[in-house]
Amino acid sequence: MADFSKSDLKYTAYSWNTAEDDNKTIEGFPDNVPLNRAEGYEVLYFINRYMKDRNYSLHSTFEKIEEALWTRVPLDKRTHRNIKEWLETSYSF
Repeated sequence: MADFSKSDLKYTAYSWNTAEDDNKTIEGFPDNVPLNRAEGYEVLYFINRYMKDRNYSLHSTFEKIEEALWTRVPLDKRTHRNIKEWLETSYSF
């Protein structure tokens, strides 16, 4: 898995209320689990998982995915699967 950390995130408006390990229980990109884009650990784990799934490793790609989550992914895309699918079909890195 890509192994980017909290210090790699560009945006600073995240909350850090969930435990870091809570997100590691999510496997794949479930359609029934919403991604809280304001929760730092959720975003960090999602990006690392997405990068592993797509075989990406560059820090610049990590930053582009984070930026897409903040500025491009429509707000009606809420679940891990919906967001992953939107990134795959609507955005190139």
